[in-house]
Amino acid sequence: MFHSSMSLVFLLILLLFVKKVFGDSSMMIISGKPKDFTDSYKILESWDNCLRICRNDSNCVMIYKISDTLCEVFQFGEITSVDRSSLASDGVIAFKVKSSFDQCPSDNPFYSSKSISYLNLNETENELYNTTYTYSNGSLDIQYSITKCPNDTQIFIREQLAVCIGLFYFPSPNLCNNQPKASALCKENNGTLTGPANSNEYAYIQAQSQASYNTSNPGKYSYLTYWIDGVSLSGKYNYAFEDPTHNGIANYVWAENCPLYQSAGYCLYNPNAKGYYISDIE
Repeated sequence: MFHSSMSLVFLLILLLFVKKVFGDSSMMIISGKPKDFTDSYKILESWDNCLRICRNDSNCVMIYKISDTLCEVFQFGEITSVDRSSLASDGVIAFKVKSSFDQCPSDNPFYSSKSISYLNLNETENELYNTTYTYSNGSLDIQYSITKCPNDTQIFIREQLAVCIGLFYFPSPNLCNNQPKASALCKENNGTLTGPANSNEYAYIQAQSQASYNTSNPGKYSYLTYWIDGVSLSGKYNYAFEDPTHNGIANYVWAENCPLYQSAGYCLYNPNAKGYYISDIE
């Protein structure tokens, strides 16, 4: 149990907002002509340069080849349909997809699935942009959606996942509580207790903890700590985790001489909002 002068906050990752993100951006080239769109702009470049420009522009979703030296660019939300009928077979378009391969696939991805999605993280707006291409009846239809993390959370990419991370207080009057209570509270909010999966997440978690100490410290407690994912098993650095996506303790920064215990049943936490280190406690 913690001393009553401590206030604990817990780390919450909302799995409701998890999306799969695959590989790097590639351009898929198919026949067709723009059909339904609200806006676009043209650039005077070779087709190869047009492909590179769209691939490197986070807002670009599709380009249309007007000539060998001119292309039309469509950004997120601007085009909703491409004509792929025989009347448009002489046209060429290219749209952005996520690829986990270094070479072009041997089969058209639309052979195995009627829809292909492209997801793009907008860190500035804390949003995930989703563009879905669906092929049917001689038409390529494009739909758009935006996933935004809840207030007081931040979006991060974990290999093939986009996740929302935030730190929250236990509700009054029980501001001081144990790790099982933190885990239960996370699950009540469609999330799970987690830990830092990389240095960017760790820096964000620490910054939020320190900011909360200065601006949101209820009752001006002497210590403001937070629980993270990890309950010890037998042996040093041997832990059970409820979140499998943060690579265990690989990105945990330990306090001096920690972990303190090598037997089962000890939980991980940060004992000082102004410090950068992790420790364990029963």
